[in-house]
Amino acid sequence: MQKALLLVLSILISQFVFAQQWEQKANPPASFDSRHHPVTFAIGEYGYVVTGQNQSETPLKDFYRYHAANDTWEELPDFPGTRRGFSYGVAADNGKAYMGFGLNNNTRLKDFWEYDPATEQWTQLATCPCAARYHPAMVQAAGKIYVGTGSGTSGNLKDWWAYDIASDSWTEKPDFPGVSRHHPFYFGLNGKAYVGFGHGDNGIYKDFYVFNPNTNAWTELAELPAEGRVAGTQFEHNGKGYLLSGDGDDHGPMPTGEMWEYDPIADSWASLPPHPGSSRWAPGCFVVDGIVHFVFGWIAGETFEDIWAYNLNDNVGTKDLIESAITLYPNPVTDQLIVNSEETFDAFEILDTSGKLILKGNWDTNEINVSNFPNGIYSIQFFKGEKSKTEKFSVVK
Repeated sequence: MQKALLLVLSILISQFVFAQQWEQKANPPASFDSRHHPVTFAIGEYGYVVTGQNQSETPLKDFYRYHAANDTWEELPDFPGTRRGFSYGVAADNGKAYMGFGLNNNTRLKDFWEYDPATEQWTQLATCPCAARYHPAMVQAAGKIYVGTGSGTSGNLKDWWAYDIASDSWTEKPDFPGVSRHHPFYFGLNGKAYVGFGHGDNGIYKDFYVFNPNTNAWTELAELPAEGRVAGTQFEHNGKGYLLSGDGDDHGPMPTGEMWEYDPIADSWASLPPHPGSSRWAPGCFVVDGIVHFVFGWIAGETFEDIWAYNLNDNVGTKDLIESAITLYPNPVTDQLIVNSEETFDAFEILDTSGKLILKGNWDTNEINVSNFPNGIYSIQFFKGEKSKTEKFSVVK
């Protein structure tokens, strides 16, 4: 009941305060089929979209490039491999992208490909010795591409594999520790692979884990403080991971396209402005110059071809802003809110969603007692001289 209340509050606040922060961009050219499950990635100043499945459930192999600075699209030569939907791809630190797996009609795939934007060429790489699958997790971390979970011919999977870019070879790693599942969320941060949520035999999940390549070990982390989540999109930016849109507990659209930010230092989640409209099944996204571009997806039998942009830099970097990072945890919080920052502040103020001042004081501790706060979402503003910075936290009891 408490988590449901928090979700409703998040939706109402997001609709009222944040919807204007998303900006619609130019649609792809007329040759483009609206689709779900596009493979999306960003390299340099460009976002890329390749493959996917259209409204008629036809797997695709067309390839497009989006120039974010000019808000323009360009069609590129088709992907040379098998047309597919339900595939995944990631950009790596070497300036190339990697893509594979997926579904061609009823055939599961396990081929693997590299795209080099300098030559605009695709190269087929070593095929994974694992089971063919669609809906896997695919994460770039520490010079390797990690692939695991997904839907195989015999059901959901939980195996975990590392592709070594330098040697063009695959190595099996310890299994994902949660239950077998497909269509999880995932991202890579600080050389580690983060995986969780998704759909398994017992429903939609919200558990979350990290794989450390240095120790070959998995660790369970804080679960998402909201509905279970499946079939959305994800990205990483400035050392944090993000979940965007997808289906909720009932594997249906949620009232808004929720966006959640994960802080690996605090092991905590924070809600950010949702994209306009209800959430979508199987959209894509890419980040260029700190702006996330949310693309396509499916709702109730309809596929989309629109693109929406949200500037992640809007939350930081103004001339009057405290520049040091501030982390609040736990978030949501029940009793004591801990503020982690290298900065020292002069004062703070806490406001509720109506703008009413709830608490203020001089800054003499990094712990704030919120045990008497009602459930809800709050803003805390920190002051130092003429500068300030605002963060959000939730109270759930």
